Amino acid sequence: MLREMTVRENIYHSARIRAPTSWTDEEVSTYVDALLKALQLDRVADSLIGDEYTRGVSGGQRKRVNIGMELGALPLAVFLDEPTSGLDSTSSLNVAVLLKNMARLGLSTIAVIHQPRLEIYNEIDDILLLIPGGRTAYLGPRENAQEYFENLGYKFDPSKNPCDILMDIVSNQLKPKSSYTALAPDEIADEWNYFVKNGKVSNRKPNSTVLDMPVSSPYVTNPYEQVTYPYASAISKDTDPNLSIRNRTSSLPILYETVKRNTTKRAKPGMELQKSSQEELFRLCKLRGASFFQQFTLCFKRSFIQQYRALYDFFYEMTVSILIALCLGYSLKSVRGSLYRGVFIGILSLISPSPDEVTVANTGFVFGMAICICSAPSGVNVFGPELAVFYREAASGHSRAAYYWAKTIAAIPRLTLAALHFIGIVYCMINPLTPFWQMFLMIVLTYFGVYGVSSIISIMVRRENQAVLSTTVSFFPAILSGASPVIQGANILLQILFTISYNRWGLEMFFSGEVTPFRGLYQVDESTVPLYGYTVDRPGLDLAYMAIIGICLRVIGFVVLVLYNRDKQK
Repeated sequence: MLREMTVRENIYHSARIRAPTSWTDEEVSTYVDALLKALQLDRVADSLIGDEYTRGVSGGQRKRVNIGMELGALPLAVFLDEPTSGLDSTSSLNVAVLLKNMARLGLSTIAVIHQPRLEIYNEIDDILLLIPGGRTAYLGPRENAQEYFENLGYKFDPSKNPCDILMDIVSNQLKPKSSYTALAPDEIADEWNYFVKNGKVSNRKPNSTVLDMPVSSPYVTNPYEQVTYPYASAISKDTDPNLSIRNRTSSLPILYETVKRNTTKRAKPGMELQKSSQEELFRLCKLRGASFFQQFTLCFKRSFIQQYRALYDFFYEMTVSILIALCLGYSLKSVRGSLYRGVFIGILSLISPSPDEVTVANTGFVFGMAICICSAPSGVNVFGPELAVFYREAASGHSRAAYYWAKTIAAIPRLTLAALHFIGIVYCMINPLTPFWQMFLMIVLTYFGVYGVSSIISIMVRRENQAVLSTTVSFFPAILSGASPVIQGANILLQILFTISYNRWGLEMFFSGEVTPFRGLYQVDESTVPLYGYTVDRPGLDLAYMAIIGICLRVIGFVVLVLYNRDKQK
């Protein structure tokens, strides 16, 4: 979940994205409020989730927020992976009771859980025990599990948690009594298959008559005839500690009939749903989920909220832009207002001083390098820190395009402000001839390009390597700006690389703005322009090329986001 958002905002976003399309915003808000109350999160509804740097809700409350985000979609079933891991015993029990209450409301709740305390174990209706390798060792009501394994010869110490004993059995850490054959994990699974098929265990003590005892349950007349003891009732009853051994073991045939009945009701391999059921399923799916525009709007607003609550990162980026701009402006103050000096035209060329035709190109090159340092580390934060959230939302049906383009567009005001801080200082300190609006747009589009490169890197690279690698990769477009190596005389491969470099078009515009005003004094078109190979007098086209390359980088980023780690989005 997003740590900059509050408890309510996380659950509301999930509900608004996946709730029925007919629900209004007010209805979704009412439902979310009811969820918060049911999850006992109403007191912290407006608290941030928090992280290791920002204080937020507790671990148990985060677990309940996770559950609430899934309940916001009005699911028919909920699957949870270790919902009690990392929690203290009290918080774990609270989560277990919550899951129990969810099941009582008719919501199928399936959870993977390890080493639960006794009170948590007693809240469970059915359990599935797996041996190493994933084969089934037991599947049925929780209260029948001990009885089943006792019939295989295992002894349950009354002073110990039965769940721990069951875990020891399936992991082959506990051996049966000496009069029973020891079972390897695979043999335990084979024994369960035998029980499902035959209604009895094969590894019981030779003189045992446990399975032949008369059934004392008033709900069953014959363990191998139709069972009237309903499965839902069986799993909702708690084990009576005073139940006699005879009565307790007599429920084993009920376990067999329960498993057999539910097994035979399953669809056979290759069996398809009836056409009417399929049509109903498709109809329900069409009635759920927000439209693309709604999802885009929600993600756009959410991104702005994230940026607002991460003011430290914002001020950090602005400060870096200001400091680098000051350093760059100070280093160029010696050429203030005179970035270019060419060869005089006509006969005056005979007395022309030594020309300086490289400072203007080198200045533009340094601009590109400085912006890489300013913006690349910040650009990876657009997607990098929340990829796990994206994978979760994509797997639940969230529009990938709505998420990606909303995040991308929401970052534009931020990079525009950073560019304004940068160019505002540099322009005043070096006093270039290029109009301010052209310089500003050039810097904005350079930031736009660097952010595009950084976004791609952040999707493909581990978090700790993103900032360094994105800065390094962003240097290449700056190097290919045409200052050195120059465009003139480059081979076909370099020509292609120059063409796809946004810095090349930015420097061409800056170069044109600095040298063309001297056409009446210097040999601009005869000497300077051919030296580099730029095409001058087309600032609008240069800026358009920069924008197109930046958009192409976003398209590439979207393709990478959708295709990379595809298995996590299912």
